[in-house]
Amino acid sequence: MNISDKFKKFLVSSLLLILSFSLPVSAATNYPYPTNYKYVNDYVGILKSNEIETIISLGKELEDKTGAQSIIVIVDTTDDIPIENYAINLFRSWGIGQKNKDNGLLILVAINDRNWRVEVGRGLEGAIPDALSNRVMQSLAKEDFKAENYSSGIIKSYSAFTDLIANFKQIFKYINSKGSTRNIT
Repeated sequence: MNISDKFKKFLVSSLLLILSFSLPVSAATNYPYPTNYKYVNDYVGILKSNEIETIISLGKELEDKTGAQSIIVIVDTTDDIPIENYAINLFRSWGIGQKNKDNGLLILVAINDRNWRVEVGRGLEGAIPDALSNRVMQSLAKEDFKAENYSSGIIKSYSAFTDLIANFKQIFKYINSKGSTRNIT
């Protein structure tokens, strides 16, 4: 083997090594497929049928009125993937929200990890900025989650988020109908 062949092998090996570190985490992660319930995806069996029906009803009403989608995903664990990465990759791979409006919201709860994450599409950031999503989860879900009453915390926070989105859409629609210039007299 001459020096040129050794150099080529070194370059190929280096390139493969660099590519293996630059691949996104999602390439190696098997995310669950959405369930038939659309708005609620409970892979742990935490929610009762009446709670699932409540969430579906709220989610459908929100989507019918505003076009926004609010989705709940409950998993055992994110398999040592930081919940922020897991949530954003799940959000993107499922295509939550309308494609051209990016108006989706994901509540991800990882039971065994004892962690949650709210991911908000850009089209809803005005309605639900990060500080507000954190405040909703801290005030409405945290204590229930600590007491392992996950279904209560999930329903309370989901209901609050759907109300916030619906109210924001109504206010935004009202403001847009009034125009942007007004005389003060």
